[in-house]
Amino acid sequence: MPRALVTGATSGIGRAIALALHAAGHRVIATGRNPAALEELAAQGLTTLALDLSDPGGLSSALAKALAGE
Repeated sequence: MPRALVTGATSGIGRAIALALHAAGHRVIATGRNPAALEELAAQGLTTLALDLSDPGGLSSALAKALAGE
C-alpha cells in the first residue's frame, strides 16, 4: 500500500489532500500543529503527527517514530 506524508494536514488544502489520499487507499501520515484537528484525522483512520516544520531538529525523529508506529 502506498504511503504519503502530508504537511499542513490540519486545515485547507493540506487537509483535503490528506483525506483524498486516504480515501484512495494510501497510508497517510498527516502532520500539523493543531491537536484537535489531528485528533479528527486520526478518528478517520489517518496516522497523525504533531509537528512544527519551523523546527527542523525534531523532524527526523518525529517522522521515524510515526513510521515505526504503523
